[in-house]
Amino acid sequence: MATPKHLSTIKRFGARYGRRVKERFASVERSQRSKHKCPYCNKVAARFKAVGIWECKNCKSRFTGKAFSPTKKIITKIEKAVVAVQKAD
Repeated sequence: MATPKHLSTIKRFGARYGRRVKERFASVERSQRSKHKCPYCNKVAARFKAVGIWECKNCKSRFTGKAFSPTKKIITKIEKAVVAVQKAD
C-alpha cells in the first residue's frame, strides 16, 4: 500500500470540506504557527498567542497585529503581474 502524503493538521477534518479548502486552511495555519520577525528587536522570534496578539520570545514584548500574521503583506500590481508571467511559463 502506498504511503499517504503528509497532511499536517488537516487530518482532523477527515473526509469533510474538500481538498482545496483544507489545503488553503493548512497553508494559512502553517504560516500562522511559524515564527515571524519582531517589530521591536527585529529578530525572528515572534509567535502567535491569540487572535491578533503576538509575543516575542527574545525581548518578551507583546504586540497586536493581524489575525494570521503580525503584519499585512502588500502585493503591488507589478508583483502580481510578475507572478502571473512566471506561472505562465
